[in-house]
Amino acid sequence: MLESSKAYTVHRCAFYWSMASFSLGIATQQISFFLFFIAQAFLAARFGWPMGGLVQKGYRAASALFAWIVITALVAQVRHPDPPAADFHWAFIAMWAVSGILLKHVDWKDIHRVLLVVSVPGLIRSVLWLLQPDEIRHALDIGFSMYPRAFGLVSNAITNAEGLVILACWSMARLAEKLSPRERRLILFHLAVSILIVALSRVRSGILGFSVLFFLAALFSNRLRRISLWALFGTVFVAGGSIAFFGFNMASIEERLVLVRNGLQLWQIHPLLGIGPDRFEAFPLSDNTLVGHPHNTFLAVMVESGLIGLGLYTVFVVALFRRYWWLFKNRRNLGVAPEWVVKALCFILVMYMLFGVFDFNFGDSELLLFHALHWGMATKLWQMAQSQEDDVEETPSQEQVTKN
Repeated sequence: MLESSKAYTVHRCAFYWSMASFSLGIATQQISFFLFFIAQAFLAARFGWPMGGLVQKGYRAASALFAWIVITALVAQVRHPDPPAADFHWAFIAMWAVSGILLKHVDWKDIHRVLLVVSVPGLIRSVLWLLQPDEIRHALDIGFSMYPRAFGLVSNAITNAEGLVILACWSMARLAEKLSPRERRLILFHLAVSILIVALSRVRSGILGFSVLFFLAALFSNRLRRISLWALFGTVFVAGGSIAFFGFNMASIEERLVLVRNGLQLWQIHPLLGIGPDRFEAFPLSDNTLVGHPHNTFLAVMVESGLIGLGLYTVFVVALFRRYWWLFKNRRNLGVAPEWVVKALCFILVMYMLFGVFDFNFGDSELLLFHALHWGMATKLWQMAQSQEDDVEETPSQEQVTKN
């Protein structure tokens, strides 16, 4: 019993750290996740704590998509052996790493707290990065459009912005709950700093993400309506002022349009199987020197894995939305997680789809790993809630027992 209790503690801590390590950079995140995955596999063998099954209900669409991604990677490697190493979106495996027994013993408030605390070094680095005297002088000399964009400890400013929006989803959902005045102030301060970092960095998708999040929070929570509308106004005001002062980078939009056109041409050349995962650099078009993935998840998936891959990805997304919608409808009487957790997960899924319009977030290992852990949590909660519902239906009522 003592051994099992210690295992629960280690299991929870490893999970919390694996989730929060997103904010500490890709190397720390990947190491943390693999340690958690190994621990989960060991505990599954030692105590029978199962992870997600490949053909288990809730995972079939994801398994089919993952299998096709691996197949297209191998086919692309055979057809075009340069680059020499086959690549595939391995971070998707995180969806299968979360066990039901883990979620029965987590403290959801602690997950949120750890997420925020671990993100603080990245926030500090972002603020210091934006306040560099040399960068400010450089921007004054050649134009403020070159003012730096903060990226915390992650790979780039866009990934940093989406990460901050995901943390804000947790925060906005939890703010609807009863909190101590001190914790409420700290959460609001974290939100304010995050908005300033994204707005001053002029990450357009991040600004839109915060705006949509505050709109949704106002729509689905009477208690948060006032603060959400003020936050929405503040985000739009600060972001508008930042873009007006620093300028609007049209060159990046023009480059993205070129990449979209290039992606469509590549798909026309490889319509069924695609070019293979993460191989855009290996397929430059003769009439254009700009290479890279199109900044749209559906289009990028179609180019990488063809029409079959696009169909499987669409089925996977539809299955996710149906699952999340069921959780949202039953959030008040779910029994397996607090209502605010379900709201947070739903907010995050909406943000994933929103960012997918402007970036290939399924192809970003940092973001895919982070999102896949959330998908795994939602899937397990859905399974657990469905199992409870089935148990209730199968249990005879007192009236039936009396009649028998």
